[in-house]
Amino acid sequence: MNVNKKRIAIVSSSFETNGVSISASNEALMLAKSGHEVFFISSRNSAFLREDLPPNLHLIVINPYFCIKSLQWSLGHRLHIPVITENSTPSDIDIVKFASSLSRALPQIIEANRIDTVFFNESFLEYIFLPPTNNYQMKLDFACPRYLFNKLGISNSPINQYLHRKEIDFINRFNKYTAPTSAIANLAANYYNLESKMITIIPNAVNTALFHPLPNPVETPKIGICFAGRFSREKGADVVIEIMPGLLKKYSNLHFSVAGSSAIDECRKSKIDCLKKKIEELGCLDRFCWSPCMPYGKMPDFYRAHSIFISPTMFESFGNSIAEAQACGLPVVASKVGGVPEVVQDRKTGFLENMSDNSGFYEKLKILIEDTRLRYDMGKAAVGMTMQNFSFSAVYSRLEALLR
Repeated sequence: MNVNKKRIAIVSSSFETNGVSISASNEALMLAKSGHEVFFISSRNSAFLREDLPPNLHLIVINPYFCIKSLQWSLGHRLHIPVITENSTPSDIDIVKFASSLSRALPQIIEANRIDTVFFNESFLEYIFLPPTNNYQMKLDFACPRYLFNKLGISNSPINQYLHRKEIDFINRFNKYTAPTSAIANLAANYYNLESKMITIIPNAVNTALFHPLPNPVETPKIGICFAGRFSREKGADVVIEIMPGLLKKYSNLHFSVAGSSAIDECRKSKIDCLKKKIEELGCLDRFCWSPCMPYGKMPDFYRAHSIFISPTMFESFGNSIAEAQACGLPVVASKVGGVPEVVQDRKTGFLENMSDNSGFYEKLKILIEDTRLRYDMGKAAVGMTMQNFSFSAVYSRLEALLR
């Protein structure tokens, strides 16, 4: 199919290099490389600082600012400002600041740049502050539903509760809906009272020009397991803390690395410190490495320096880090939750285990540590599956029909 070239705006808060902002920036890069004129509207901390941008990909920076007027614009009178500021996290406030600033700037940006299509995702809900319009197409991606996080007990701030009410009011203004996996599409359809057929499955794209295996990997007796993402309860830190020290003790040729910031548990202790303490007690601390601020451009080398990827997460809409690790040739041991079974092919590109099944994760990692041929075969299958389903060309072929 030949699609007329569009002028597309992609809105992303991009306050940090997390899965949602990476998905948005990859989508922008993919669309630009396919010939569309793309305008990436973000905060000052754009994930695109890592890229040499094509000339048809334009960054438009909105600097969010804090003032009473912006909070009133964003939240109206349903919540009192003291409740917002006292019970909300800094990232919540940043999102509100960006959303309120965006609501003022976007109409002028669209008119000035003759934009005909705008892509939003529901994770930060910037769209709820915008007036209805018939002047351009709007696509909403169900990327990371807050309502599910609330059910898991992960996040239930006053701002979230307010945004839940608002999004129901505004959901029908969109022309098209997408989701990265059928699991998320079904959840979103039920929650928003939409028909499932209204939501098109468009996987998150992986930049395989960055994430790919080494052409001639060197065989070594050392084996590495890695974890990428915020080291927190919802991402499976408790499972890692329980099983990894024992594996390091059992296998003297094993090392383990974490790339990502650490959460603080209910006892106000750093999750990473809890892990380090257990590893140190077993005399294995010299085979553990923590990189709290790994630049995104260094992530391919991080994956390629290891042999196995672990993700005992409580939930993933898609699992960008899982797909990136697979693209680099790593077999994955991950939780059988959310959209993960649509990214990892059980017993082909890795293993899927029940969430928080510590013994299951331990045993599957043992199998991969001890079986070199299986690691190689699963890693090779992971690369092929990622290229076939999640590369820019593969994802664009599915997105193309929506752009007609």
